[in-house]
Amino acid sequence: MGPANQSFALQSVQLEDEDLKKLAQDALMPCGIRRAHYDWNGFVAVALPTAENARLASQQGVFLFNGAVGSTFEESLKLMMKDVSVPWYRRFQVPAAELTNIEEKLFQFNIHELSLFPDTEGLAGFVRQKLRLRFQ
Repeated sequence: MGPANQSFALQSVQLEDEDLKKLAQDALMPCGIRRAHYDWNGFVAVALPTAENARLASQQGVFLFNGAVGSTFEESLKLMMKDVSVPWYRRFQVPAAELTNIEEKLFQFNIHELSLFPDTEGLAGFVRQKLRLRFQ
């Protein structure tokens, strides 16, 4: 690819990035009727990171954000899902006395600090976690 083509390709990517940024800003900072709609009906959306995120990839997760002003994340989600007739989520509390037992079971299934955080911090956490579980 020659210098002119490289420059054009770079400008195209920059324009595309600017368009995506504008869309995100419009979604995050809506006004008028859109703002009222989000606030009354709830608004939870996926936010994709702009760069590769090793932790997010290893956890197979996504970031969610709440765009309804004055509502908690859970309230906004419930407003969005108000017309769904089947149970769509379940919330449960884990007794504090069971946390170590659950952590040990997860560790046996290879779900631990290092598998969730594949970096040096995760490695350090894995060593601490392994020592803690072994010597409790």
